[in-house]
Amino acid sequence: MNLLCLHVPTCPRDGEETALVLVTQTHMRILVASVVSALGLLAGLAGCNGGGATFSPRPENGTAFSGTVTSRADGDASGKSLMYVTNWRSGDVSILTYPQGVVFGGITGFDQPEGECVDAAGDVFIADQLHQEIKMFAHGGTTPIRTLTYRNAHPFGCSVDPVTGNLAVTNHRTSKAQPTIIAVYAGAQGVPKTYSFAGFQPRYCGYDNRGNLYIDGSVHHSEIAELPKGASAIVSVTLDKAIVNQGAVQWDGQYMVVAEMSPPIAYRVAFGRRAGKIVGTTKLSGAQDVGQFWIGGGKIVGPNANVYVWDYPSGGNPIRKFEGFTDPSAVVVTP
Repeated sequence: MNLLCLHVPTCPRDGEETALVLVTQTHMRILVASVVSALGLLAGLAGCNGGGATFSPRPENGTAFSGTVTSRADGDASGKSLMYVTNWRSGDVSILTYPQGVVFGGITGFDQPEGECVDAAGDVFIADQLHQEIKMFAHGGTTPIRTLTYRNAHPFGCSVDPVTGNLAVTNHRTSKAQPTIIAVYAGAQGVPKTYSFAGFQPRYCGYDNRGNLYIDGSVHHSEIAELPKGASAIVSVTLDKAIVNQGAVQWDGQYMVVAEMSPPIAYRVAFGRRAGKIVGTTKLSGAQDVGQFWIGGGKIVGPNANVYVWDYPSGGNPIRKFEGFTDPSAVVVTP
């Protein structure tokens, strides 16, 4: 007797497994005739978690989820650290508690969301690339409290100056209509001051603790750009090692970190006099192409199909994994 194995979705409680049904081929016609009923069952399952989302939390070397995202927040965000993950392909942002990984909510309505950054108050800025906007959300909020425009640009990465509160945003695709590579919004509001730098196609940017802004993405692998604090023009900075596929740029509390996206490596860099010297290396094993990551609390959290957590600065194999995203491109954690 030939058997077919079918997984029947249910709404299990924590620790329960989905049902497995063995069906003989002689019953296949019954199954085909019951397609409409089966579809009705699946539609009913969409409400298993209450509300419009179909998140299904489950353990997977840490808590993970699977499902679609709706604009909502479940409960009070006060006192909770939240992890925001931009889903580039589906145009939404997943919000989970950190480090627990419990689904807190989501935000929709983006068109290719990319980089994220956080200010001292815990507000989150998200680059909405094809809408040519940067949206600001309060900690745990799902409705923008401010929307900034970078006209004719492709907003990609961002960073908040810890000294002034200014917001810097990169333009990933320069053009005749918008030749500038970076926009700086004083106080994270209003009309930005923009800066050009010939031959540069930026990805990410990051402020250090003194207000110097570093920008990567150059076609010259041993070069990044810097907008020194108080300067009116961008200058070139030479690294002592070529980074072929430049990735995230972030301050780790002691050094600027400039990353190689693939293979993913985070380099700690000491800058000075228009030169950068690599003083430490963190290999992010278990992933192939890590975009914008977040560093904090002795951990580095970054996306690559899933979202992984590594010890920092030791690196090595990931210690946790969160699943269920659609082409995640950036991760940030709010206090």
